Amino acid sequence: MARTTLVDLVNPDVFGDAVMAKMGKKIRLFPIAKVEDLQGQDGGNIVVPKYAYIGDAGELADGDVMTPVKLSQTSVSIPVKMLAKSIEITDIAANNAYGDPVGESEDQLSKSLANGLDGDLFGHLSAITGAMLHTSAAGAAVNSDLIADALEKFGEDQEGEKYLLVSPARLTEIRKDPGFQRIANNEFGIVGEIYGTSVVVSERVGAAEAFIVKPGALGVYLKKDANIEVDRDITAKSTVLAGDTQYAAHLRDDSKAIKIALV
Repeated sequence: MARTTLVDLVNPDVFGDAVMAKMGKKIRLFPIAKVEDLQGQDGGNIVVPKYAYIGDAGELADGDVMTPVKLSQTSVSIPVKMLAKSIEITDIAANNAYGDPVGESEDQLSKSLANGLDGDLFGHLSAITGAMLHTSAAGAAVNSDLIADALEKFGEDQEGEKYLLVSPARLTEIRKDPGFQRIANNEFGIVGEIYGTSVVVSERVGAAEAFIVKPGALGVYLKKDANIEVDRDITAKSTVLAGDTQYAAHLRDDSKAIKIALV
């Protein structure tokens, strides 16, 4: 008698596409990161160009001739990383489980890979030091005054789209601020606005830190979509689903991200 096992129910290509689609929606910082697809490019590192500012324009008097300047470019080499996770489901569990083990595997693998990449991106924000680090006064709450002070780090470029990333532990402080405006949750997880910044809550942010981030501050370069492999362990009578993805990520523009150290 022919017996259907979990391996017969999973098409790796279709399963991989489903995991990738779910993974992209679960990565909290994807909407404000610059995401590029670099699949098919060789090498264990990705070289990303950076251009230096040519300087302010000066007055040109009648009859004068402009002196051209060079467009200066540097580059940064970012290592490619692999995220991977596997699930093993026994035949007994698959045959007797209540619900959908295939669908649950999709959800779990996509969440696991997404959290790994999200954690890496938040790690780059946590590592901010120097000119873009704002340290609060002792015991200061996350409120309009603190945000206004921190925004000075952007210099004259304080307007436009920006996001305040805070931990759940700090959300109550923000909600008590008279300047806080509540906004219903959306796909990106915005809960409100304070001092011109959209408030996003994430457990990836520590209670002693917060971030103000503009679009394009972070860069993500996808080398390989979610790849799913399915195999049988005949000795254990189980099916193993293994997922992985390859990418490179970095703080692409350090002038667009502020770290607030809460002391």
